[in-house]
Amino acid sequence: MQSNRMLVGAILILIGALALVQNFDLLPIEGEHIFGTICLIGGAMIFALGRTERHAFKFYGGLALMFIGFATLADATRLLPGDIIGTAFLWTIAGLFLRVYLNRRDRFWPIIPAGVLFTLGAMAGLEGYHVIHGESTATLFFLGIAATFGYLYVIRNEQNRLDWAKYPAMATLGLSVLVYFSDRHYDAGPVIFATAFILAGLALIVQTLRTGHHDVTPHDQAA
Repeated sequence: MQSNRMLVGAILILIGALALVQNFDLLPIEGEHIFGTICLIGGAMIFALGRTERHAFKFYGGLALMFIGFATLADATRLLPGDIIGTAFLWTIAGLFLRVYLNRRDRFWPIIPAGVLFTLGAMAGLEGYHVIHGESTATLFFLGIAATFGYLYVIRNEQNRLDWAKYPAMATLGLSVLVYFSDRHYDAGPVIFATAFILAGLALIVQTLRTGHHDVTPHDQAA
């Protein structure tokens, strides 16, 4: 409780000081600068309290405020392009999900949003600098999702039964190949698309037949 009061008091002092600086034109600052500074410094203090008290809400809330403050100041001062700010935001959230997984490796679910957000951040940054465009963006997205589920399949064990992850990994990898060739060879796109459906159907039928064969009991065979 005492630390919370100290935090609120420090933030109030900061707001008052910035308001005086703006009113007396001591520095060329605008409302965005004040808001960004408050979020950045206030978030840093909340983050420090969260680490000291091992309070998850303060820890992640402080990180979120710090990023909002940084993004606001970067945009107001034209320090970074908007696409890079978006990439940093998405990667920050991805890092938080990854931290949840690293703290509890028996819970695999944070890897999925972390992989998706990391992929979206990469797409935003590369597209902002015109490294990729058009269908190449979709190809990168499907590759990122395939890599995410592929990693889940690699880390499977007795505790985390993740054999199923190979199916979305293969599906999204196939979609990335389809989109890639459709973008560069327009005539090949429909053929690849149809072939993918045929192969998927055949794989489903073969898997069903194999499962049905193993499910046959000795009583059924005697009958």
